[in-house]
Amino acid sequence: MTKDNPSAAEAKMPASAKEDSAGQADTADTERGKRRGTGAIAWLALLTAVAGIGGGYYLYQYKVSPLLQLPDSLTAYQQQTDARIEAQTVQLKKQLEALQQQAHLLQEASEIDQQRFHGIEQNLASVRGQAFWSTREWKLSEIKYLVQVAEDRMQLMEDVATAETALLAALGRLAELSDPTLEPLRQRLQHDLQRLAAPPDHDPLQHIGKLEALAAEIKPYPRDPAPANVAQAPHEDDQQNTDTRSSPLDGLKSLLGGRIKIVHHSDTLNPLEGERVASHQLELLKMRIEALRLALLQKNHRFFEHELSGIRLWLETNALGEQGDALAQEVENLASIDPFLPLPSLQPTLDMISSLLAHRIPDGGQLGSDS
Repeated sequence: MTKDNPSAAEAKMPASAKEDSAGQADTADTERGKRRGTGAIAWLALLTAVAGIGGGYYLYQYKVSPLLQLPDSLTAYQQQTDARIEAQTVQLKKQLEALQQQAHLLQEASEIDQQRFHGIEQNLASVRGQAFWSTREWKLSEIKYLVQVAEDRMQLMEDVATAETALLAALGRLAELSDPTLEPLRQRLQHDLQRLAAPPDHDPLQHIGKLEALAAEIKPYPRDPAPANVAQAPHEDDQQNTDTRSSPLDGLKSLLGGRIKIVHHSDTLNPLEGERVASHQLELLKMRIEALRLALLQKNHRFFEHELSGIRLWLETNALGEQGDALAQEVENLASIDPFLPLPSLQPTLDMISSLLAHRIPDGGQLGSDS
């Protein structure tokens, strides 16, 4: 009954007991409240600690850590930026060099075009001027051309004969004008001809020409004629109609054809008779004469004397009778003169003609003392 109805039990208890029970109950409630407050505070502290740790982790992970990694990021970004700037700089330099090259090529092309343009203008001006040339100016141009040919032949080829022919032709062109004002030019041309009219014995080219003519008259030994009795190979059409085997007579003709030489009755039987030399010796003489001419044109004194001595030795080795004596005489005539005397220059005459074409009066037209 007491357990089932505690209020009734409490009603039956004395007052002091009730007070003690009430005090104990209050004390238990107070302790229980204290414990509950302490637990709440602990939980609150735990929650606060957890929140602090979470907040600290959040702050470190998302705020502090990026700040700590910022220098490395800035360094990497700076390196990437420098690499990009360097690559762009190299590319820009290449483009600039290509543009400079193109500009240089364009400038060169422009200069070439300007030169061509100036050349065309000069040619047009020359054509316009020549279109109004008179007969006198055309004749003077022809005379200048002939004098230039004479100058080139003398200075480059030692060809005095052609130079004289060209100067004579220039005098003929000048005579066609019948202009008394060109008398100084006529005197100049005649003076040039007098200077070129050297004695024939002092012209080395004439002596060399005589040597070549005498060498051409020398006959070599007669060469072995081709065997006339050698059987020719039959034609394909003939082989079809004849027997492929050669007869004994054809074989004998072929055998004797290489050993028997047929000589015409007008030819000498002894090839050593007459003024003849071997073919290779005659070719050697002609080559030495040609080398002599080349040495003269090149003005090579040492080479000229060497070839002249070689021709003398050839004549001593090959006895030719009268032809050999004629060759030796021409060699001595050539050795007795100075083949390297300087030829006169026709440049003053060319200058006079140029001044006449430029409508300038030559300086008195005096001949001077050209040697």
